Amino acid sequence: MRRGGGPTISLFSFQDIITSVMGILLFIALLLALQLVHAAVRVQEAAETAPPAEEIQRLERKKAELEEELQRMRQASQDYAQISPEGVAALRRHVEESAERLREIEERTKKEFARGNEEMREGSGELASLKQIDEQLDRDLARVDARLRRVGMMKELTFRVSGFEGSNRYVLDLGPNAWKITRLSPTGEPTPLVEWRGAIAERKSQALRWCDQRDGGDYVFLLVRPSAMREADEILDRLRERGIPRGFEPLGEDQQFRLTSAS
Repeated sequence: MRRGGGPTISLFSFQDIITSVMGILLFIALLLALQLVHAAVRVQEAAETAPPAEEIQRLERKKAELEEELQRMRQASQDYAQISPEGVAALRRHVEESAERLREIEERTKKEFARGNEEMREGSGELASLKQIDEQLDRDLARVDARLRRVGMMKELTFRVSGFEGSNRYVLDLGPNAWKITRLSPTGEPTPLVEWRGAIAERKSQALRWCDQRDGGDYVFLLVRPSAMREADEILDRLRERGIPRGFEPLGEDQQFRLTSAS
């Protein structure tokens, strides 16, 4: 700009400075805006990831428990600090005595187990031996029954029950399909009384109850089939325990018979 013939004044440098400053201010404003945006995002993320109220309560309870445990440990530490050397020595002796008693109990337990195992082995051997004897008896009974069949002994037999005429005489037939009780009159006439069917265990139970009702004035005679040998032994044992006169006779499994009396 020229005014008259005076010196020339240029505003170019001032405008440059103003423009530069404004550009810098705009850049700073943009940076601040970006920081505000990032700060808002971080605040939102922090709010979203904050622990829930239940978790905070759980942590507070855990803190209270830890503080209580710490208090107990401090109290225990104080108590231990107050123990005298004599008390420590007595406690050590008590622990050593307890350990010694535990060792003694352990030794006795080992000995008892060893003795029990030895008795079990002996019992197993005896059981195996008895089992072999039982199997041998079963085989012998089977052979006897087979021989009876071969020689024609399966025909009807006549049993003459004599003696004990002054007693109440009963005949218990342990048949394969049913167990029957027959009573002989004073004149020797047989009268059927009871018949038990069903499983052999049920028959045995009923027969034992019937035996328990007998007294010294009775006489019981058993006809024993091979299928009821064990049960017959139990019945005879029960009669013997009660002091009741008794007798028995083995029969073939399907052998028929007829009862008479000598009286």
